[in-house]
Amino acid sequence: MNSNKESLSGVEYLNYVERIRKKLDEAPLCNCMYPQCNDIPIQSHVFQRRGVLKDISTKGKVMGFHYNTLFSTINNEQSICYKEVGIYKSFKFWGFCQHHDNLIFKPIEPLNGIVNWYDKKNQYLLAYKTLCRELYVQLQMKKLFEKLLSTFHYTSEFQECYIQSLANISYSIRVFERYKRLFEESMENNDYSKYGFKVLCFPFRLELCLASPICIQDENNMQNWNDVESKIINPINIVEIFPDKDKTYIIIGFIEGADNIWAREKYTMLSDNVEEMSLALQDILFRSEFHCMSKKLYDEIQDEIPLFLEEWKSLINDYSHKLIYKSNIFRKYIET
Repeated sequence: MNSNKESLSGVEYLNYVERIRKKLDEAPLCNCMYPQCNDIPIQSHVFQRRGVLKDISTKGKVMGFHYNTLFSTINNEQSICYKEVGIYKSFKFWGFCQHHDNLIFKPIEPLNGIVNWYDKKNQYLLAYKTLCRELYVQLQMKKLFEKLLSTFHYTSEFQECYIQSLANISYSIRVFERYKRLFEESMENNDYSKYGFKVLCFPFRLELCLASPICIQDENNMQNWNDVESKIINPINIVEIFPDKDKTYIIIGFIEGADNIWAREKYTMLSDNVEEMSLALQDILFRSEFHCMSKKLYDEIQDEIPLFLEEWKSLINDYSHKLIYKSNIFRKYIET
């Protein structure tokens, strides 16, 4: 492949891509995500750095799910792994200006750390912040592909692949922007009827933090959203898992009016026996790139992780609601 100015070797090209990715992390791509605010955003975190993330950290670090650099492909290394990362980098994104970050999310980030997670507004706020983070990640990916396509000349096969990827990302951005407006309008009007949540509270502490929108392909009708009054809006589940003192909360969000087969199935499994509960947890983990765990939990389950990562690579493109796993990384831990 050639740049517009000169030919690059494979290693030089990967170096260039990594520099772009790093640069995209260092500065905001957009203004504050609060409607009609043009201020510069700060680095927001879905979970409080000084709250739950600090609580599960060791010397300010946690074990985060991590994509290795593109060089790992050349060297036949694992493309994914768990890596020690500072809590400052966990769940961060350039989302809201200082004023709106403090104003909007104060109810779920109080100084005393006590939050009623059965309160609908609090559920909406956490899901909204999770959604905005995913939207920002999609904006980063869009910028990356646009930069590559405008800088390099690719073979027709690669060009077509990159253009299709860019089209898919652009579609995802429209979907998440629509959900963002839905949440904003719901909170502004105190109308929490369009998106629902199921909350489970386990009587044990699982030092895992997860916050992700999850799309189940066979529940997604891929409609074009021209019908503003449509009840079903490309069903996306927003799932949160986090410990709170000696308990663990799991919050599963779902769009009202859809079948929500996956969400109902996970909720039932999480309310059942240890085997079903641990498999449901793993399935949620499997579908979420945005999660981290304490070093203590990682050490407890690390023997189970290699098989989990192998399955992750083989099933990465399967978005159906029913996945079959050989691994079960949480079973022994939960039984104990």
